Amino acid sequence: MKSIARYLLLVVLVPLVAACPRPPEDAHPQVIELEPMFFTILRKGDKSVVKDYDSAEVFAKAEGFMREGRIADARKLYQMVARDGEGTTAAASAWFNLALCELAMDRPGDALTALDKARAGGVSEEDLTRIRILQVEARADRGEWDNVRSEGELLLRAALAPDWEAKVRLFLAAAALNRDDLPEAENQARTALRQLLSFLSLQAQHGDNLVAQASFRLGEVFRIQFERLKLLMPVERMTYDLSDKLALLRQAEEHYLEAVRVRSSTWSPRAGYQVAALYEAFAFDTLNAEVPSDLNELELQVYAEELNRKVIPFLEKAADIHRKNVTMCDTYRFDSAWRGKSEKRAAELDGVVSKLSRPEDGPGGGSR
Repeated sequence: MKSIARYLLLVVLVPLVAACPRPPEDAHPQVIELEPMFFTILRKGDKSVVKDYDSAEVFAKAEGFMREGRIADARKLYQMVARDGEGTTAAASAWFNLALCELAMDRPGDALTALDKARAGGVSEEDLTRIRILQVEARADRGEWDNVRSEGELLLRAALAPDWEAKVRLFLAAAALNRDDLPEAENQARTALRQLLSFLSLQAQHGDNLVAQASFRLGEVFRIQFERLKLLMPVERMTYDLSDKLALLRQAEEHYLEAVRVRSSTWSPRAGYQVAALYEAFAFDTLNAEVPSDLNELELQVYAEELNRKVIPFLEKAADIHRKNVTMCDTYRFDSAWRGKSEKRAAELDGVVSKLSRPEDGPGGGSR
């Protein structure tokens, strides 16, 4: 048994309205709403005349829909103004806001089309910059990372507002992660986070998607390094690998937890899932690590049982974090797909823990 003890791994458990442009008209006629159309009723003597809808009223109604989260309803109204007011500044503003709706509905291709039409409609210089930034966002959603990189770098040469610059840098960080340039991704994400924290109050940081995204991107940088570190024999090397892997886990976890604490409906549930996935990955990487080649059948069985016992706390912690992620989503009413993923994975991990707890069973499980 002494030979077995020499090889046992010493795994230690450580403990969308956003300043939507309005049309230039400032009239406020009487408007009667007949979903989904609007008409202006004019009195001429003893007769009533139906005139085309007033775009200012339509914009106001659409903005209300956006605030209520009724994106599809707002989209219909912006489509109406864009279609009927071709060539006007109101139409250009409608195309711009329509692009916001398309992005919110995860339709980046349609968003790019709308932004091109808005750009051709003669918008202001400020809105033109916003259009360029939204085009980068749409291209990121489509996975056009080369375009994201080239257009993002061009935008950084202009004098951007701090929040716009931070947003562009986060697109560049995502593009760098995609091409496996981890130093560049870390640099862009850290720079963006510093910029955001320099002008946002503590109250404003709460719920801010950009602040949460910056922390999430930093978590991704260390998660990738963590996942790439393999546990290899001999035992002396594996001991160092385990220590380094745990250190990377801690760094990734720290940044993901910062994203969770922001309470962003977009990024916090995703970050919570990734924290649990870190512990799960560490457990399965340990189970799948190289095994000493000089163990006999009985020694190998004892080795496997001891290894299972060591990784179970990591799997239990992963399942517990998934459940906390579900609770967070329910508490803050986050409508996120990551809630369902965490709920499902927690149940699956409970099954894996139950299986590993039986001595007759060998290592098992799955990956995220």
